[in-house]
Amino acid sequence: MLRDNDYMTYILRYINRNVSKGYNTDQLKIMLANQGYSRAAIERALRMYNEQKPKAQPAPVVQEAPKVEIPAEEPKKAGFFARLFGFGKN
Repeated sequence: MLRDNDYMTYILRYINRNVSKGYNTDQLKIMLANQGYSRAAIERALRMYNEQKPKAQPAPVVQEAPKVEIPAEEPKKAGFFARLFGFGKN
C-alpha cells in the first residue's frame, strides 16, 4: 500500500504526463476514478496540479503590421476577337 504522500505523487505524475499528451482534466478525473482512486484524492491532486502549473504568460506586444502597397492595375488590352472585329479601338 502506498503512503499518502507517495499516493499523491503518483497521481500528480499521472496528471502531468497525460496533460502533456493532450488530455484535459475532466477526462483524467474519469480515468483515475475508473482505476479505483478516490474522488477526494483526485480533486486534491488536481488542486495541487493547478497550483504547480506555470501561470499563463502575457501575450507579447504585437507591432503594427507592415503596410502593403498594391500597384495600380495596368489598362487591360482588348481581347483577340475584339481586336479582330474592331471593338478594341477607342
